[in-house]
Amino acid sequence: MEQPVVREESLCGGRIKRSWHVVTDASGTEVWHGNYKLWHQNDQLMEEGDYVWGKKCGVWTSWHDNGVKAQQGLMLDGVDHGEWKYWRRDGSLAEVGHWKLGKPHGVWEVHLKSGRILVGEWRDGERWDGECYTNGRYTKHVKAVLVCEGMLRQVFGIADEDEA
Repeated sequence: MEQPVVREESLCGGRIKRSWHVVTDASGTEVWHGNYKLWHQNDQLMEEGDYVWGKKCGVWTSWHDNGVKAQQGLMLDGVDHGEWKYWRRDGSLAEVGHWKLGKPHGVWEVHLKSGRILVGEWRDGERWDGECYTNGRYTKHVKAVLVCEGMLRQVFGIADEDEA
């Protein structure tokens, strides 16, 4: 295999917006292969990870525009797989979830600002049951949970100030 070539895309003024590596496959087509980086307009790093023959693979991390980590998890053949963590702009943990080949699978936790933790279970993308914990103590059974923008969300019984 040939050495990857670095490609860059710049904004007006010459600031780099993103950079990635490519290789040429047997058919002569350029394929993303290697490190990828994307920056916010304020030059803070937005996203970083690796491509393997055109698909996201390994650990991918993204950051809020204030430099605080936003999410991090594993990619396998271009889809979410394994544990993912999500953080708010203030750096506090918002959610922890597990994926299986692009579908939510296993235990998901939503950490509300109030300190309550919602725990839900997913199997191959299908919602199962959930529970709510406050300060580590079981407080109620939760039935209405769903995936929205790749994250678990509670859809009832949460005061506005508790919203993640």
